[in-house]
Amino acid sequence: MSFLNDQKHRYVRIPTPLKRESNAYSYKQLNLIKLHKRSIDWFRRQTGITDYGLYWLSFIAGVLITFILERLFLH
Repeated sequence: MSFLNDQKHRYVRIPTPLKRESNAYSYKQLNLIKLHKRSIDWFRRQTGITDYGLYWLSFIAGVLITFILERLFLH
């Protein structure tokens, strides 16, 4: 087996290219992420809310949903 050498007769390691996932599942995942980002951006533009306001809105919605679920299942 022969290895490549450079001009100073040192062994040269050829990097192998990274494998891309040809899995259709990952392609669908990327489309879902893009769709989610577009829908958030659309909602933000329609309401005129800032990113910071959107964070608070999602936090409050999460607290309310958690409270409702806790009341339904634990009481």
